[in-house]
Amino acid sequence: MAEAHIGTAFGAIGALDTLVQRCMQGFSFWQRIENFTESVEMFKTRMDWQRSKLSYWALEWHIDQHTPIDPRFRTYEGAIVNYLNLIYRIIHELGSLGGVFPTLAETHNLTSMTPFARLARLADQSSTEFGNSDPADSTSTGFGFAPERLKWALQDERANQSLELLSTLIKDLYEFLPPPKPDLAATVVLGTSLASQDADTLMRISRASVTPRLLAEFAWLKSITYSTQTQSQMVASRLSPLDKSKLVPIGDSTKSRFLATYDGYPVFVEQKHAEIRRDDRLSREVLEARIENIVCRLQHPHKPMELRTLPCQGMIIERSLSENSLKSTFKIIYRVDESRYFSLRDILRKRGKSAQQLRDDKDSLQLGQRYRIAQLLARAVMCLHLVDWLHKAIKSENVLFFADDITAVGSAMPFLVGFEYSRPDAQGEQTENVVDGEESRFYRHPQAQAVPVADVLQPLGGAGRYSKVYDIYSVGVILVELGLFKSAQNIILGNRCSLNAPAEEIRRVLIEKAIPEVKFCMGEIYANAARICLDGYFDKFDRQSLDTAFYTHVVRRLELCNA
Repeated sequence: MAEAHIGTAFGAIGALDTLVQRCMQGFSFWQRIENFTESVEMFKTRMDWQRSKLSYWALEWHIDQHTPIDPRFRTYEGAIVNYLNLIYRIIHELGSLGGVFPTLAETHNLTSMTPFARLARLADQSSTEFGNSDPADSTSTGFGFAPERLKWALQDERANQSLELLSTLIKDLYEFLPPPKPDLAATVVLGTSLASQDADTLMRISRASVTPRLLAEFAWLKSITYSTQTQSQMVASRLSPLDKSKLVPIGDSTKSRFLATYDGYPVFVEQKHAEIRRDDRLSREVLEARIENIVCRLQHPHKPMELRTLPCQGMIIERSLSENSLKSTFKIIYRVDESRYFSLRDILRKRGKSAQQLRDDKDSLQLGQRYRIAQLLARAVMCLHLVDWLHKAIKSENVLFFADDITAVGSAMPFLVGFEYSRPDAQGEQTENVVDGEESRFYRHPQAQAVPVADVLQPLGGAGRYSKVYDIYSVGVILVELGLFKSAQNIILGNRCSLNAPAEEIRRVLIEKAIPEVKFCMGEIYANAARICLDGYFDKFDRQSLDTAFYTHVVRRLELCNA
């Protein structure tokens, strides 16, 4: 009897998997439509949001893995199957835009019912009420498209009414069976609305009243990446200029970062020095536009919290002329709550202690805290890449905690800094050298050891061009550091490898020697997430699919870790 019950459960999951896949195929039709009018563009964005919501719901419930299901799936099995059948029928009809949606004529009044009334009605109805057969058994989608028909359907509200019903049904699925971990950022990642590289399209998405808030924020941030020079200048002109006389350094202001006060309030300052030939006006304009671009992103009041960046107050530029050159110092000013900070690198100096000593040491991060830092860092890089932005200097030195004392960093949230050398991952964007720290090379991908000098004409993803994969490798090194609570340098030395060893040898040591230790300390899920950041797994993905892959195989898996 028990075996038969299990068989029924697995059969139900298999049917749901088939239905979800058919829905995804139907949604894919909208991804192929060119944006020929603003109304169609917004409709496409709304459709894509529903597609990604359904995709995330199925992912969170492991619909495609045929795993044992929650008892609620058995309780509402008939209704869920009918929900997915009806969702598919709506998508199918929207794709063909034929007649007056005859198969949906009797279902539009569902929107006026309560969720539980819809549940009861759909549980009692057979699939054939929403079509002549189960759409999952269909061998043809029947999708066709005429631009004039869609514009007409939008004008007379037929398409919008069907989309309203579609969103209502997907919302019901979330209410009846909420994902174990609600995550709007994941819904953005799994969507295709941010695939555009047109600044105007992204800006329209960000401003539309029907766009979900988080998607609007990401669309705005990404629009800056692909802005024209004129658009960038307009954005830069809105930056609030800061008064140099109000900045009072605390300590040594010649360093690349230091604490200060601005107008009496504590701030954190990152500064970048640049020297350009006096007559090279183009290089100066390109450099200043890039720094202004960075500040504009970091200063945006609605930037997603997941980016883990400090609130940027603005920038101060200091210039000095010599006979042949122009020297510029760019000071990026961030507001902070504490007048002291500690980098993850500072904390990792607590090396050479036993596991018991680490547990008893108030200066050390406990297991749960290390999991949390790893999760936040991976998510921050995911969000950064989602808007086509590269960090280029991810290392433990650039993960900061602001606290009164190092013993209090465990309760502080980490922030990602070091953006003074970051840039968009866009064609024609100039790459410049990063000022090396003593241990920087240990965080770099073997193909990025010359970091990172590239011809601006190199294709995106080309061998000579810095890419998202290189940032992901750096994340993997930090995951190993957190797992073993040692710096990369000491991990390498501890495995009898020369600090001057070739980059591939250092990678081999991290994967073959360090990862097994990480597995023992942090568990298999965490260790596997660290390993695939290092072993070249992500090299096979194109730019668009890489973001989803990194979410699925690193961010999502790390968030399963807890202590």
